Amino acid sequence: MKKTTLLILSLLFFGIYAYSQEITVEVPTLTAPAIGQTIDVPVILSGAGESGTPIAACDLNIAFDAGVLTYTGLVNFSPLAVSTEWVFNGVGGVVYANWAEPTYTTAVTFPDETILFYIRFTYNGGNSSLVFNKNEFYNVNLFLVPTNPVNGAVNAGITTKTLELTNVMLEGLYAGSGSMNQAFNEIGPQFDPGVADMITVELHDGSNYSVIEHTALVELKQSGAATVTGIPSTLNGSYYITVKHRNSIETSTANPVSFAGTTIAQSFGDPAEIFGGNLLLMIDLGYAIYGGDINQDGFVDGGDVTPFDNDQFNFIGGYVDSDVDGNGSVDSGDGTIIDNNQFNFVGAALP
Repeated sequence: MKKTTLLILSLLFFGIYAYSQEITVEVPTLTAPAIGQTIDVPVILSGAGESGTPIAACDLNIAFDAGVLTYTGLVNFSPLAVSTEWVFNGVGGVVYANWAEPTYTTAVTFPDETILFYIRFTYNGGNSSLVFNKNEFYNVNLFLVPTNPVNGAVNAGITTKTLELTNVMLEGLYAGSGSMNQAFNEIGPQFDPGVADMITVELHDGSNYSVIEHTALVELKQSGAATVTGIPSTLNGSYYITVKHRNSIETSTANPVSFAGTTIAQSFGDPAEIFGGNLLLMIDLGYAIYGGDINQDGFVDGGDVTPFDNDQFNFIGGYVDSDVDGNGSVDSGDGTIIDNNQFNFVGAALP
């Protein structure tokens, strides 16, 4: 009985009883760029969403080989934990990053696969593991939250393929003449100059679309270009190329694309090359991927209107999914896109 009582008291003290699941913090394994080039390594948080445990603070230490990688800073912070809320540096082969919710009274609900920030390194050659020496996350009561760290690496000498996408235009950001605006947060562009937003690129099996062979989160340039590097050389068949974006319709190539070579090029600017011809003809006769799918269910419908209406009513701004036109404010410009596409029954057309 005494042991049982002590165990219960221990659980209560550390707050473990309150959590429905542990959270995961991850750095992936990436293929190194050319020597002297930079590489951005994402730090990814999952399990701190609606079904998990909101977070009020964290303390991360990530060790790396300083002979292989030179730390240059942290970039592209999540809008839910902006750069000014972090204290960070990288010395002695360790990246130190500490964050706390500014008021110390509110926990933040981070959606699954949230990228807290990117660690920017210069690559010097060789292989480096990326190992969590510390991965402490705290709830609003400053109790530790059970956390599962997933270590990664930057590795050289891996034979890979590169996919070069062109003409990937997003309706919400479309500026005309083959160009897009940058997505904004509360104070300005969310990403570096020339970057419109982030997209996810998936390679789906050519004979069974439900099988995803490779996934990558990449920068989408204002020109509509996106480059996917680090595709394993073992993927030498034919695959549907699919583009996903945080508030746009999932869009795929009309046919499987051969990956027999080392560099593959594919345009998303011609309806003939897109499954179902599912692109929007813009006023300047260019084509764009339909916007307005805020909840990412494959349709622009009432499920997207509700979060938009709620955020507009509450004067929400920043880099949020309901800001379809990416101007940093949830307003009538976003509603117009949603209403037009809902009226026209816009939805995903997939193999």
